[in-house]
Amino acid sequence: MIRRIVLENYMAHERTVIEPAEGLTVLIGPNNCGKSAVISALETLCRGTDGDFMVRHGARSASVTVETSDGHVVTWRRQGKSSYYDVDGHDLGTTGKNKKEKLEKVHGALRLDLVQVNEKDAVDVHLALQKQPIFLLSDTGSQAAGFFASSSDASKLLEMQGKHRSKVREAKGRRRTLEEERLRVAGQAEALAPLDSLRPRLEAARDEHGAMVRAREREAALEVLIGRLALAAARVAALEREGAVLRRTQPPPELAPTAPLEELLAELETWTQRRRAAEARQKGLEPLALPPILADDRPLAGLCERLGRARRRLTGCEGLATACRPLRDPPAIAETVSLERHLAARRRLTDLETRRAGDAQALAPLSAPPVLGDESRLAAVILGLQRAAARAEAQEAKQRRMAHLPGPPELAETRPLEDSIRLLAKAQAAEKKAAAAKETANAAVGEAEAAIRQWATANPTCPTCGGPVTPEHLLRHGGPAS
Repeated sequence: MIRRIVLENYMAHERTVIEPAEGLTVLIGPNNCGKSAVISALETLCRGTDGDFMVRHGARSASVTVETSDGHVVTWRRQGKSSYYDVDGHDLGTTGKNKKEKLEKVHGALRLDLVQVNEKDAVDVHLALQKQPIFLLSDTGSQAAGFFASSSDASKLLEMQGKHRSKVREAKGRRRTLEEERLRVAGQAEALAPLDSLRPRLEAARDEHGAMVRAREREAALEVLIGRLALAAARVAALEREGAVLRRTQPPPELAPTAPLEELLAELETWTQRRRAAEARQKGLEPLALPPILADDRPLAGLCERLGRARRRLTGCEGLATACRPLRDPPAIAETVSLERHLAARRRLTDLETRRAGDAQALAPLSAPPVLGDESRLAAVILGLQRAAARAEAQEAKQRRMAHLPGPPELAETRPLEDSIRLLAKAQAAEKKAAAAKETANAAVGEAEAAIRQWATANPTCPTCGGPVTPEHLLRHGGPAS
């Protein structure tokens, strides 16, 4: 049994996959949608049809693949001017060489080959094209007999014939049963024939009952409308009285703009806070003592500079003495130049020692330089005092500039005015709401009057008491004229 059919670039099919269901599979669709191409693809696969008409327009190759339920996969492929077969993964090459042997392998996997009737004729019992005659019906009796004599599927055809006869018998039995059922139903219909005469009376009774139900519904709706009309009239009267009272009220006075006063108050509050902060900082700095007065350190700086120069000279003398210490003793060989150098070096050494002794004697009365403390904290305190003094001075200047300003005016109590404005707004909203309700009520009254007039025109006689009904009397008194 075929489980899967794949068409790629075959005639109208770019890529189509068909998986037949168990039993019967039907392909439906409009004309020229590719139904017949599926049968043509199976015929091409089973017969090795020559030509390139089946290659889709614009494509270079076309292929047809069929997978069976027993695991066989057969592929036919057309590329260029040659066709190729592939059976279960084995490439059989082009169909031009040994075509009969290759088709036998294809038929061995698919079992869709022709049934040979005789040496010349063969019948295709698997594929039937659309324009060909019905199988065996257009053939001669000898051809049909030869087919049944040579076909291996004759037993299946006979079995199909037996099933057809069985279905015919079942259809005849079902026809008899349906005929009996028809007769029984006809008898019942004949017994119920007098009911047709009752149909007009029943429909008239139904129409009359529907009219009565609609009349009751309209009556109930009119009663609701009359009640709503009375409530709307009462609300309109109450709103008119309230509007008459509100029309006598005076409009609220126009308030002067308060934005400049609010800005002045905000600025005053800001400067007050800044003054309080400056007073607090000033109060926090009062316990601190004044910074000490620094003495003139220029003599001390000059003394330190001279001391440094003396120390550098002393260090140079000590180095020179160290260098000249080997020259204290004269050399063993008396040479004039060496002796002169030796004497000169001795003289320089003597001068250096004398100068060193003099420098030491000059520096002896001096005391050690004082140790300077950490002045960063003192500098920070001084800077803070200077900034606080500057802020205090600026605050005093601002206070002097603001001394001639008058104090803020006393605000009057605005709660009564706010209550009056709120009551006026509420009254105006109520008046607008009352006007809208009045318009709605007037519209409802108009609709109710129109509905009452329409009902009175359609029902000139009261369905309850039988008296005459006129629209004017019904609107005025709510009942019939008598």
